Order: sequence, then C-alpha cells, then structure tokens
Amino acid sequence: MQAINDKLEVFDGDKLIWSKQLVLKPLETFADTIRADVKLNQVRVKLGGNKLEYSANPDSDVLGRPLESPKDFDWNSVYGLYLQGKEDIRQRYYAAAKEKLEACLRKDPNFLPPCPIWPCLSTAI
Repeated sequence: MQAINDKLEVFDGDKLIWSKQLVLKPLETFADTIRADVKLNQVRVKLGGNKLEYSANPDSDVLGRPLESPKDFDWNSVYGLYLQGKEDIRQRYYAAAKEKLEACLRKDPNFLPPCPIWPCLSTAI
C-alpha cells in the first residue's frame, strides 16, 4: 500500500503501443481502455519498469521443474520419511509428522537432515 508515480506501459510483444504516467494515492483505482489490433497472447503490461509485470501469454510463467517425484524414489527410506514428516509439519499435520519423523529416527537414530546452506558454506571454505 503506497502511492504510485510511475509509467504504465502496454506492449504488443516487444513493441510499445501505449504509455501513461500514473500518479495514484494508496487504494486509488485506475481504469482505461485501449483500442489496438494485437494478438491477445502477445500483450504485456509493465508498471514502473519492473514493479509489476503482466503477460497475457499463458506460457510466460510456466516453470521448468518436475511436477512428479521420481518413480524409483523410496518414500520409506530414512530421507523419504524425513521429507514426508517435514511436509506434514508445513501443512500442520503434526500427528502425522511426528509419526513419520519417529519412523525416520527408528531406521537411523543418527540421521541428520541436510543443511540447506551447506552448498554455500562448502564453496566458501
């Protein structure tokens, strides 16, 4: 929630087709109409350079990461049980999380989860 004093730009692909300086107070709305002969999926809108960017192309924000876990991953391994417990905690399924984490530690009482910053530390040392 802040005032806006930035340029709103509308593009057809990479070609700028409309621009307007916006000076708005917090919660003040803005509406305008643009008449243009463009393909809808090529329309892009930017506010303030990079403060807000929108693309009508449905493929513009598709991430290239896997949507399914590997078929050969063993969810009953120490690490698999740990991951399930960690996810259950994140979703606030605490009883299920406790069960999975205890099963993990029964398999390996010395299990230490991987440190998320370890790759950064190992390259800095």
